[in-house]
Amino acid sequence: MLKIMIQANANFVKSGYGQACNLLLDIFKRLGHEVAIFAYYGIEGSVMLLDNVQLFPRGHDPYGNDIVDAHMVRFGGDLLISLIDVHVLSRYGRRAFHWLPITPVDGDPLSEGIEQSLPGALHIVSMSKYGQEVLEQGGFPSTMIYLPVNTSFYAPLDKRKARAAFRWPEDAYVIGHVGMNRGYRKGIDLLISAFQYVVAEIPEARLYLHTDTNQGDGLNLDKLIQKLGLTQYVLASQRYDVFMGQSIFWMNGLYNALDLYIQPSLNEGQGMPLWEAESVGLPVVATAGTALTEVLDDADAIAVPPTNLIWNPSNTFGYEVSIQDLANAMINAYRKWGKKYVSLANRQKAIENVSLNVVGMAWQGVLNEIERRIRFAPAPMTRPWKERPLVVQISTARHNCGIAAYTQALMESLGNVTDQHLVDILTLQSPEQIPDCDLLHVHYEVSIFPSEQRMREIYHTIKQRGTRILCTFHTINPGTLNTMLTEKMIDLAVIHWPASGMEIDHSTVAVLGGMGIPFYQPAALGYREDLREQYGFPINAKIISTFGFAAVGRGQYEVLAELAPFLLSRKDIHLQLILSENAFNPIGFQYVHRQIVAITAQYGIARQVHVVRDFLPSLEILHRLWMSDVGFLYIEGETLSSSAAIRYFVAARLPLVKTHTTHFDDVRGGAVTTDPSVFTFAHAILTLLDEQETRYRLHHEHKETYDNFVWPKFGEKYLEIYKRVLGG
Repeated sequence: MLKIMIQANANFVKSGYGQACNLLLDIFKRLGHEVAIFAYYGIEGSVMLLDNVQLFPRGHDPYGNDIVDAHMVRFGGDLLISLIDVHVLSRYGRRAFHWLPITPVDGDPLSEGIEQSLPGALHIVSMSKYGQEVLEQGGFPSTMIYLPVNTSFYAPLDKRKARAAFRWPEDAYVIGHVGMNRGYRKGIDLLISAFQYVVAEIPEARLYLHTDTNQGDGLNLDKLIQKLGLTQYVLASQRYDVFMGQSIFWMNGLYNALDLYIQPSLNEGQGMPLWEAESVGLPVVATAGTALTEVLDDADAIAVPPTNLIWNPSNTFGYEVSIQDLANAMINAYRKWGKKYVSLANRQKAIENVSLNVVGMAWQGVLNEIERRIRFAPAPMTRPWKERPLVVQISTARHNCGIAAYTQALMESLGNVTDQHLVDILTLQSPEQIPDCDLLHVHYEVSIFPSEQRMREIYHTIKQRGTRILCTFHTINPGTLNTMLTEKMIDLAVIHWPASGMEIDHSTVAVLGGMGIPFYQPAALGYREDLREQYGFPINAKIISTFGFAAVGRGQYEVLAELAPFLLSRKDIHLQLILSENAFNPIGFQYVHRQIVAITAQYGIARQVHVVRDFLPSLEILHRLWMSDVGFLYIEGETLSSSAAIRYFVAARLPLVKTHTTHFDDVRGGAVTTDPSVFTFAHAILTLLDEQETRYRLHHEHKETYDNFVWPKFGEKYLEIYKRVLGG
C-alpha cells in the first residue's frame, strides 16, 4: 500500500482535470492505496476532509511550488502524482519526495519546458501514444496510460428525450463542440467559419458550443458569429454555466442530444471530450494531428488533414486545418451517418481504451512496480513451497530504527512467497504474544533485546510447537551466538559477515556477506547544486557528512572538535551532522548535542556546521548524503555492531572514511579505513576531501557494492536461507 498525493484540480471541480482527478482517486483507492489531493485549484486556506479524503490547498504560488514539500511531509506521502502541465512545476524531480508526473504533451518536438522539468522523476506516465512517442524522442521513456472516462455513465440514451431536455428541434442536425475558449488552440474560430458553408448545404444544421464565447483571454466569438450572420444557427452555453461547470448528468445529456461531435484543435494532449463523445456512441470529426489521431483510428470518424503548421508559444508545432476541409468533413459526416446515428464501434473503442477497468489495470502494474522500488522489495519470486509458510518476525517497529527498516524491507521482499507477521520485541513479554507459525525469525540487536532468561523461555515454548527458529545477529556477540546454537535454542544463526578471527560452522551459521542496501537512483550530477540550495548550503561548498543515531562513542562531536580549526581557515568546508533522536538512549542524544553546540560556539563556526536533528524520510537522507563530497562513520572501541547507517552511504555512492574497528567488511571498496585515533581520522577526511580522483574511484566502488546488495538482490539471499530452514 502506498500513500499517494495527487496534485490536480480538486476532485469536485467540474473541469477536465478535476473530473480526471476524481476518477483517479477512485481507481487508486480501489487498488488499496491511501490517497490525498493537493488541490492547487479548488480550495484555499486550510486542509479540508471530503468523503474521508484530505484535500490540501496551494500556498502563495499559484501551482503550489512553495508548499508541496510541507504537504508531503504532513501527509507522510510515499508518492506525488501530478496531473498538471509539468513546466509550471519547479524542480520536482530534485526534491525530497518521489514524483510521478502524468505528462500532457500536445506538440512536437518536445518543448524545452517539459524537457527541463522531467529529470529526476521516479517514473513518467504519458496520456497518449503520441505523447509517449514525443517523450521518447526527447530522451524520456514513459508508460502510456490514458486519463480515464466513466464509460459506464457516458453511455447512449434515448436521443429524442435528450434533445427534448435541451428544447432543441427534433429534426435539427446538431453538431457540438466542448472546449475552453483560451487563445486559438481549440480552433473554435475555424469551426464557426466553416459552419457557414455547412448551413448553406444543410439548412437544418445547428452548432452548439459549450464554451465561453467571449472569454477574456480568448477570442470574441460572439462578434465572429454575428459578422458571419450565424446568430440563429449557433447555440452556446451560458457564461456562468461554463465557468461553474456542469454536472456529469448534464454533460452526458448534451452528448446524447448531438448528432456529431467535432474537435478542430491545433493540438491536444489527449482530447477528453472526444473520448467522452465516442463513449456515448457519437460519430466524430477531428484534426488528424497530435493525440487526436489515435482517437480517430478504427472509429466512425472523419480525420481532417492539417494544411498549416503553426509555431506555438511553447516552441512546438500545432496542426491547423483549412476552413473548407473542415466544412467538407461536417457535410460528409451528415451524408454518411445522418441524424441520430449511434456508433457501437466508437463506444467499444472508448471502453477498450479509457474505461475505469482498463485504466485501473494499467495503473495497478505501474504502482506495484513503484511500490517494489521505493520499499526496496525485489521483483516477484517463484514460490518454492506448495503452501505459503507463515513467518513471524521478532524485531522492532520503531520508525527511526535501522533494524526496523531492515525488517520491513525483508518482509516486503518476501511478501509474495510467504505470509509475514511482525511482533515488536520492545513489547514482547511472553510466548503467547507470538502466533503459531512455520518460522520464527528473530532479529538480535543488543540495545533492544530482552533479557536472556525471557528469550530462553520464549524459545523453549516456540520449539515445543514444532516451529523452526532463525536468528539474524545485527550485533555479533560470539558468546550469545554459540550459546543459542549449543543449547539448540535456534536452528540457524545468520550474520552479515564474520567478526575478526571468528570460526564459522557453516552447518549452523549462514553468512550473508553484507547488509541490504536501500534502493536509490541519484539524479544527474548537475542537480547537486539544486539540492544544496534547497537544504541551505552554498552551491560550491565542500560538504562532509555523517548519519546515524546521536550517541557517545560515534565520533560525532569528537571529530567535529578535531575539524573545527580547519573550518576556521577553510570557509568552503561545511559539516553536515544528520543525527536523529536515539529513542533507546535519550541521555546520550542530549549529551552529544550539547557538546556540538559548545564546540561550534567556541570556534564561531555555526554557519559551517549544519545539524539535522529531526527524523527524516529515507529519501531525504539519501539526497543529503548524495549531494555531499565525503562521508564519515566513526565508532570507537572493539564493537561488533553491523551499523545499518553504512547502507545509506553505499546507496548514495558517497566516498567514506570509516574506522577499521567497526567491521564493515561488506564495503569491499568505496571507503578509506583508519584507526580510531580522532586526529588520524579527521586528517583522513580532509585528505580525501582534496583528492578528487580518489573520491571518483571510491564512488564507483560503492556502486559495485550497491549492485550486489541492493534489496532486490539481498531479499533473494534470505529466500535461500528460508528454503534451507523450512526444507523448501
